[in-house]
Amino acid sequence: MSGEDRRAILNAVCPAWVRSMVDKQAGTERYRASNMAAQLDPQVRDEIEALCHADRIPPPAGAPVILEKQFVGPRKIQI
Repeated sequence: MSGEDRRAILNAVCPAWVRSMVDKQAGTERYRASNMAAQLDPQVRDEIEALCHADRIPPPAGAPVILEKQFVGPRKIQI
């Protein structure tokens, strides 16, 4: 749709069982409080919710173990 306003949502996506290295809670809150989701196709909206805003889930059987240690600074963890 040339000439139309467009929006892009860019996000690095990893499996929901991998802990994020940065706290995305503030971004999730801003997204949910905005009207952005209402402007999206329902399927796209559901995908974004599942990939970007869903709670962390337990890793599947046989998944590699990710070792974590606490880190002081802007990142929550250091891998």
